[in-house]
Amino acid sequence: MGNSKVDLSIIVPCFNVEKYVARCIDSLINQTLDNTIYEIILVDDASTDCTWKIITEYEKKYPDMIIAVHCDENGRQGKARNVGLEYASGEYIGYIDSDDWIDSDMYEIMLSEIMNYSGDIVHCNYIRDDGIGKMDCNSSGNIQRLLVDTQSKRGEFIVSGCIGYGCVTDVIKKSILVENNIQFPEKIAYEDLFWRSIVYLYVKKISLIDKKFYHYYINPQSTVLKKNDDYHLDLMKINELKYNEYIRRGFLKLYRDELEFDMLDTWYLGMIKTLAFRFDKPPYSEFIKLKSIFNKLMPEAALNKYIEGQFNEMQKLLISLLNVDVSETDFYNVINICRKTGV
Repeated sequence: MGNSKVDLSIIVPCFNVEKYVARCIDSLINQTLDNTIYEIILVDDASTDCTWKIITEYEKKYPDMIIAVHCDENGRQGKARNVGLEYASGEYIGYIDSDDWIDSDMYEIMLSEIMNYSGDIVHCNYIRDDGIGKMDCNSSGNIQRLLVDTQSKRGEFIVSGCIGYGCVTDVIKKSILVENNIQFPEKIAYEDLFWRSIVYLYVKKISLIDKKFYHYYINPQSTVLKKNDDYHLDLMKINELKYNEYIRRGFLKLYRDELEFDMLDTWYLGMIKTLAFRFDKPPYSEFIKLKSIFNKLMPEAALNKYIEGQFNEMQKLLISLLNVDVSETDFYNVINICRKTGV
């Protein structure tokens, strides 16, 4: 099934998305890109609804474009994406979430850019979309090219966060992933944060396209937006995995300040924001746990040299809490301020 050799493989993890998956697949089938040079790999992550039936029907209709893969056990999006990569024959890889969709020219433009630049990754922007009307959709279409070929440039690149912390708005060279063993953690939420953070350590030739090709569906039941669910606490586990991976790969010594800044941003502040906006009554115990682990692993983080230039006043205030006792009453006062300011 699928093309024997293509330029681009698009991997789509699918779990209980019978309401949305056809819209996603249709947007992939109808790309302006020549349909002989890309394949669509639909990985059903042990769905319990009609998702598998829908995607196999698409495979029968488009056997030269679509590969449908079934997982017997649910391993969450990370496992589905890892499985999809095993089936991918393309030199370049794209990932899309199955309740989202894309503009028809996204992959033609992005693939052309990464091939013309001989790049490692090309990144675009996304539109928040409720399926009725686009939101914040202005963009210039300008392309910025980066060459990260020295240690100092790598440090600047890490701190910039310019390619975000997801995976769905990219085309990335498959060899970057395979040769550096970059995989998604499995059976855990926020897996793309881990993946993207490791990608920052290896890509050298980067293109940034100021165009919002990707439609991020505002689905209240999506993994990111669903409220009061314990899997949001996986953000703590993911960041611990990430910290240990930085050590294992030898990068924490090379980029101590930069990766410590990254941890302040995506772990400490990210966890506080998650507690504030994903829980009606955030567990105080998780905040105390966050402070304890963070201070143990990075006791000097509150003195990081990038804090002054990179964080706003509210973020600086939250970082200062690392070094003071915070009562439960104080914690909920802080949460209320976070909700008012958006952190």
